[in-house]
Amino acid sequence: MIKNQIENQYKDGKRHGIWQRYHPNSKPWYTGYFKDGKEQGYFKSYDSNGKVWHKGKYLDGERDGYWEYYHHNGDQTKQFYI
Repeated sequence: MIKNQIENQYKDGKRHGIWQRYHPNSKPWYTGYFKDGKEQGYFKSYDSNGKVWHKGKYLDGERDGYWEYYHHNGDQTKQFYI
């Protein structure tokens, strides 16, 4: 069974709550939280094989704090603080 490509919630027509999106092969694409249409808090994105691609935190729709990026083999390729 293939998962829905997008699991989401809306409030007043804006993205709100936990959002999860999937690649066509049903592997997770990203998961994170939206508040009033803007990214808020911790987000994690995955490649089409289900491995972590990048992760970090948002504050009012802008990247905030420490972010990590990974190569498809799982090695961390870069990290930075915004």
